[in-house]
Amino acid sequence: MWFSWLKKTPVYQMHLNGINIPVSEGQSLLQAALEHNVDIQSGCKVGNCGLCKCRLIAGNVQPLPNADNAALDATELHSSMILACQNTAQSNLWLEVAETKRQKRNRDQQLA
Repeated sequence: MWFSWLKKTPVYQMHLNGINIPVSEGQSLLQAALEHNVDIQSGCKVGNCGLCKCRLIAGNVQPLPNADNAALDATELHSSMILACQNTAQSNLWLEVAETKRQKRNRDQQLA
């Protein structure tokens, strides 16, 4: 159909730690955050480092083709944790950036 080029790419809203970020279809959640100057930790951008872990509070995500969730353990995989670099939005989302083990250790040391 020659009108197919007129079809706009759906844009979803990702609510991440109090900030609303538009996410285009097929765009990783990490790409969307970085594109809109929202600071989210990242390293490898391929699912190995785990710095971009997020808790999916509401909404639906789709893993990228050949997504690698090596940085998530079995408990995290079953508790709504996702990697922002390995997922795209399939609806409006509500996410919370997870605290990394290093951040938790630093926080615990400061409180001690």
